[in-house]
Amino acid sequence: VNLAQRRVAVAAHQSPWATIVTCADSRVPPELIFGGLGVGELFVARNAGNLVDTGTLGTIEYGTAVLGS
Repeated sequence: VNLAQRRVAVAAHQSPWATIVTCADSRVPPELIFGGLGVGELFVARNAGNLVDTGTLGTIEYGTAVLGS
């Protein structure tokens, strides 16, 4: 499946299997670190320093409570 087709497939609904907190560093792509996963498979919160502040915590809670990751 190519990227355009996958984006259409997940446009209306996402169901990632994991929520990840990672660094905003462009050299650390979580999709590649976790085995080359594609669009819609991870719910990623990225920020400088991998810090979990109130906003990031809300993102993690959303990923687990709403998306079921």
